[in-house]
Amino acid sequence: MTEIEKIAYVKSFIDKLAIGIDPTDGTLIPDGEVALNPRLSKCFLYVADILSKIIENPSALTEMYKTNEWIVTPDVLARIECSALRVGISTFAKRINDALRSTRKFTATEVNNWLLHEGYLTRIATSNNKMTKRPTQKGVNLGITTDEVMKENGRAKYYVRCNVNAQRFIRDHLSEIIEFSKTSVAYSGASVRRKPSEPFEITQAELAKFEFSETPLMISQITDRINALKTHTSAAKLKATDITEWLLSVGILKVVSLDAKNYKLPSDIGSEMGISVERRSSSNGEYSIALYNIEAQKFIIDNLHAIVRII
Repeated sequence: MTEIEKIAYVKSFIDKLAIGIDPTDGTLIPDGEVALNPRLSKCFLYVADILSKIIENPSALTEMYKTNEWIVTPDVLARIECSALRVGISTFAKRINDALRSTRKFTATEVNNWLLHEGYLTRIATSNNKMTKRPTQKGVNLGITTDEVMKENGRAKYYVRCNVNAQRFIRDHLSEIIEFSKTSVAYSGASVRRKPSEPFEITQAELAKFEFSETPLMISQITDRINALKTHTSAAKLKATDITEWLLSVGILKVVSLDAKNYKLPSDIGSEMGISVERRSSSNGEYSIALYNIEAQKFIIDNLHAIVRII
């Protein structure tokens, strides 16, 4: 059985659960069973719709499960091309970004900061008192070199490049580079350590007190209500982007370009779930916002465990 056949088989079970039929024997599920809960039925229908899209277009699976996290797997490493041609760090970082397939962009900054921290690069002052990066002897031994190119004005420009050995080294240490990027920040020409952000946590008892609104809410209003439930005010706050990035990753929201601006607005599935779009005006002109009705609010609360830690 292929993966698509397995997905189709699972979908047949979910389709039956969504309409109150026991998929194991084809009988009606008795009244009062948890599987008949209307909110669960909506979740079953939502999952069945996603599986239909995957069955119809298997390549959609890659886009559907994009995340804002950088997750390193053997498949990701296999997708990173290491070429015999020497390339700049920005070029190689783009290859890594393409392989990660994340909604969050991976850039040369992450690689440069780690190489600086590990002693493969250093910063020096140029003749015009600007700071630039150069490989140390340790970096040269690894395969990081500097090319000098003369510009039309007669001035030299220097490019840091990596041979295939250096490219493989960066690829093989990608997990370390990503971990370092979480606890470091570029500051005044140096990479300094910073304290990792505290994860947001909420208890089941706190979350049970969430006040649903018959009036559609903005995502920031939903996160404000969740944060207000926390008994420890010093704890980390839930951000609106924590929820919207997850909604993007599962296909409920999509990025839409309107009036030369990008908005996170509901997909067809999101609209069916109760997310609407409203145009508003300000001193800077018109703009669009997504509003979440009570059913969409319930969906977020029911699935908050997929976004944050519930204790």
